[in-house]
Amino acid sequence: MAKKAMTNCLVCGKEFEQCHTCNKNIDEIYQWRRVVCCPEHFAYHLPIIQYARKQITKTEAKAELSKAIEDYGEIEFVDNIKSVVVEILAEEKKPKSKKKTAVVDEPAIENEGERIENDGLEVPFTGEII
Repeated sequence: MAKKAMTNCLVCGKEFEQCHTCNKNIDEIYQWRRVVCCPEHFAYHLPIIQYARKQITKTEAKAELSKAIEDYGEIEFVDNIKSVVVEILAEEKKPKSKKKTAVVDEPAIENEGERIENDGLEVPFTGEII
């Protein structure tokens, strides 16, 4: 009897029997039985590998990975993809808005006792700011 080809799931690390009849000429990304232990883990694997290969954007990967987590639950990812998962699921930092402060030119006070106008009323200026 032929020895079964065993390998570890690329998502969770669990050992599983790798498909020996899957077409080797087709990218393994499209054949779950060659790379992951179950179809559910393929839902996690696909956006991770497509993002890592720059085939989809971070936004697309996040949507797909979030859907897999929603559908199948949180799982413990293998160490070598944890950083990619964290990167995909990380919230985008919004650029800090710079508060603009208006600089108001205040008139120079030259002479005490000068009269200034305020809403149409003349008020003597004593040089004291209240």
